[in-house]
Amino acid sequence: MSSSCIVPIITLKNFRPHTNADSLGLADALGYQVCVPLDSDGKFKYTENDLVVYFPADTLLSAEWSEKFGVTKLLGGKNHDRVKKVRLRGERS
Repeated sequence: MSSSCIVPIITLKNFRPHTNADSLGLADALGYQVCVPLDSDGKFKYTENDLVVYFPADTLLSAEWSEKFGVTKLLGGKNHDRVKKVRLRGERS
């Protein structure tokens, strides 16, 4: 079955600290707030010039891809394969 899901390649903007997490920061993606990882030195793993893949809410991800991206435990749906909005340490993502 074909899909009409558009998964854009974007750059994140407006990086800022997460007020309740040591290993996460916040950024904006297409007008939405997202949580982004920090490295072991507390610096953002991504910068405003890095390209990232943005999976919109309700996108279905195969087990192979969700494991590759390390997001399987954050996915919703009966089969744990659907991108959903979540709160990470109290912040929307």
